[in-house]
Amino acid sequence: MKGLFKKTGAIFLASAILAGSTAFILPEVVQNGIVAQAANSERDFYTKENDDGTITITGYKGTSANVIIPSKIFGEKVTRIEDMGDGKSFITSVTVPDTVTYVYFRDCKKLKKVNLPNSITVIPINWYWGAFEGCESLESITIPNSVTSIESGAFRGCTSLKSVTFSNKLTKLDSEAFSGCTSLKSVTIPNSVTEVRDGVFDGCTSLTSAKLSSRMKNIPEGMFHNCTSLKNVEIPEGITAINGSWWRGVFQGCESLESINIPDSVNEIGGYAFSGCHSLKSLTIPSKVTKIDYAFAANCGELEKVIIPESVTEIDNTAFDGSNSVTIYGKKNSTADKYANNHDIPFVAIVSTSGVTLNTSGIALNKGETYNLKATVHPTNATVKDVTWTTSNSKVATVKDGKVTAKSSGVAKITARTYEGKTATCSVTVYGDATSVRLNRSSVKLEKGKSTLLSATVLPAYAKDKTVTWTSSNTKVATVSRGTVKAVGAGTATITAKTVNGKKATCKVTVEINPTKVKLSRTSVSLNKGKTTTIKATITPSNATNKKVTWTTSNKKVAVVSNGKITAKGVGTATITVKTANGKKATCKVTVKSSTTVNPTKVKLSKTSVTLGKGKSTTLKATVSPSNATNKKVTWTTSNKKVATVSNGKITAKGTGTATITVKTANGKKATCKVTVKNLPTRVKLNRTSATLKKGKTLTLKATVTPSKNVISTVSWTSSNNKVATVKNGKVTAKAKGTATITVKTTNGKTARCKITVK
Repeated sequence: MKGLFKKTGAIFLASAILAGSTAFILPEVVQNGIVAQAANSERDFYTKENDDGTITITGYKGTSANVIIPSKIFGEKVTRIEDMGDGKSFITSVTVPDTVTYVYFRDCKKLKKVNLPNSITVIPINWYWGAFEGCESLESITIPNSVTSIESGAFRGCTSLKSVTFSNKLTKLDSEAFSGCTSLKSVTIPNSVTEVRDGVFDGCTSLTSAKLSSRMKNIPEGMFHNCTSLKNVEIPEGITAINGSWWRGVFQGCESLESINIPDSVNEIGGYAFSGCHSLKSLTIPSKVTKIDYAFAANCGELEKVIIPESVTEIDNTAFDGSNSVTIYGKKNSTADKYANNHDIPFVAIVSTSGVTLNTSGIALNKGETYNLKATVHPTNATVKDVTWTTSNSKVATVKDGKVTAKSSGVAKITARTYEGKTATCSVTVYGDATSVRLNRSSVKLEKGKSTLLSATVLPAYAKDKTVTWTSSNTKVATVSRGTVKAVGAGTATITAKTVNGKKATCKVTVEINPTKVKLSRTSVSLNKGKTTTIKATITPSNATNKKVTWTTSNKKVAVVSNGKITAKGVGTATITVKTANGKKATCKVTVKSSTTVNPTKVKLSKTSVTLGKGKSTTLKATVSPSNATNKKVTWTTSNKKVATVSNGKITAKGTGTATITVKTANGKKATCKVTVKNLPTRVKLNRTSATLKKGKTLTLKATVTPSKNVISTVSWTSSNNKVATVKNGKVTAKAKGTATITVKTTNGKTARCKITVK
């Protein structure tokens, strides 16, 4: 019923417009350069409602050739376009909203331009037919960066398509995606692509150059089949197979292909690979290939030289049918030698290369400049002196037949490789215009009279001219010379570094006059608890830029401070400090007295007795009551300094015997602690060093501490394996079969052990 109400509403709207009972003005919309009747004219589209309530457009019945698809129809989101052809061949442009995830424009024969949104992830196939198949007027297409896959036949038969801009997230090109695009001139498959299927560019007769993705592992069968204008193909290192089939090879029928560089990574080349390449003059088979398949280079009328490595052990009888000018080069007695002899093909035995050298190992060029590298193959009598040239970065520098062309700033390595894999390299540095300049600081604060050094980095690293000029927006505040900024007067100025081609970077300089001194109105003050007073801070010089100060107290329990106002909190002393932003300080000593005296009524020690080993120490804590006593100072004394001494509650055992430690308040309240000092053990010994017990039995070990008199004889017991035997106060209990070591330990770390065996 929901869909029925919507459609009824649309019919009513259309009737009202036609009848003239209501004046509707359909505004024009400008989007991506297209001017068309606004898409709120819902009557222009055939639709169906999806299960989720969204709308699919199933056809077009409007009259405008420039179509803007609405994002909503009947108030619901448009998500799919399943058919816009339907015989309406007058449509020339379509703009798709970002609500749409599926498009299909097959047989829109006059369609020239399509604006696709980033909501689309796949250029789809519908049964056998591709999304834009038969759109023979489509001249260019930009694949949105959201698209990861272009499905089979997507642009098949788009005969006016001249250029394609691929998504940089594209990973898949399916079968015959651009087959029959006879106006397509050049393609660069982005490095994001990992999967390419058969016949992608089959029959693209105007295609002259192609660059493959560096992440492709193979070139599928028929990829460039019958691309009759193809002259240049850039095959990246890493391709392992050039596939083929009985009915179409990868480069079959590429009549204009004169030469091709097959990377050393290729280990398989399929049938018909170069069949019918009439302009091809030479071929070098990589050293990993083991088989030359059927009709490999058949009917190549201009083919004069084929270099076949020893790795090839099988050559099909039809491999060079119709290539009557060919000469095979290879090692003597190799499969190539035998094949040439059996098929009456001229054969040249190869004298191997020992190396290759270049006329220079490094060059520097400006963008757009060229340089001719010369390769010398060794020895001089080597049969095959041809080399293949590659670049490590074609964005920086390209190379063809040794001619290096600088493309953009950076560094690239040019490699010359002989047929047998000998290499020589040349480093190419390309200088270009500066693209930006950066300063090491974007803002800086300086004190008047001070200076700092700004450094400018011109990018890219290989910019042709890294010269920069320095200027100041206000020389009364700051001057600059070769990056050195000098603070002249208070205020702000902008320092600018500018390259010769106008790229800029700036740094904001704030010049301050810093305080040289801060002084307080009072250097000491005495207050009763709970009282307040205010002290004033004076900064020198009077024209200092930043007069902000911070206030701190050394003891918040005695006194606190806020903006110079001191509040007495408790009896004692505290230091109030004022500090400027640049670290200048002044202090005021605050003494807080109690307005009434509260005498201690009691003092208590944390321990009343303690036993120590000779040379050991412990600390007692004295607590004075009441907690608000005015004077909590205490004194410590010992009854026998030869036995124990005390300092601020820390007791140190000096000699064996007893002593009494006394703590005393200022008004005479006392507390004592009895200290017993004994010798520390020098040794501990067990009555047994080993014993054997049955499971469940017990044995009591006896520990003897030396010396035997006036010694701290306290010991602790441990077992190395409680699963075998446990121990408590010397009593050993056998738990399970095995061995365990019982250890006795004195308070000062002396140990003895007994090995227990449980059976």
